[in-house]
Amino acid sequence: MSKNGRAVSIEIRGIESLLKRLEEVADYEKMKRVVSKATQIVNRRVKQLCPSESGHLRNSIKMTVADFGGNIVGIVSTSCEYAGYVEFGTGIRGDGSAHPLTSKLGLAYRQDWAGQQAQPFMYEGFVQSEAKIKALIEDAIKESHV
Repeated sequence: MSKNGRAVSIEIRGIESLLKRLEEVADYEKMKRVVSKATQIVNRRVKQLCPSESGHLRNSIKMTVADFGGNIVGIVSTSCEYAGYVEFGTGIRGDGSAHPLTSKLGLAYRQDWAGQQAQPFMYEGFVQSEAKIKALIEDAIKESHV
């Protein structure tokens, strides 16, 4: 959840059908391992893409795998107070760099100062991990059929 109370959710297209197939053939522990591996892939990529001056932002990126009412969920998050400013940018430069989720979240940028460009390390880390996650799930499905 962001500081302003808005949650960001990103969806991998086609993953629901893959997860449903995996659910049909895998047990709970296997599902948990697959979600954990997928979350590790995203976490690693997000940290690689994270801009770093002091290391504080990069070191604040954590992953969690949790069970919410029988749904196993992988979460990559940061508790760094300025992460949103880095991710979405600020001021005129932030507005001009247009993070892919800016309009979806209804973000507005102050126009009275230069600010900084968006550096969407969280978003891009997730998007760039998508193919590996799909392959991971497909492999788990194949293993379950053996």
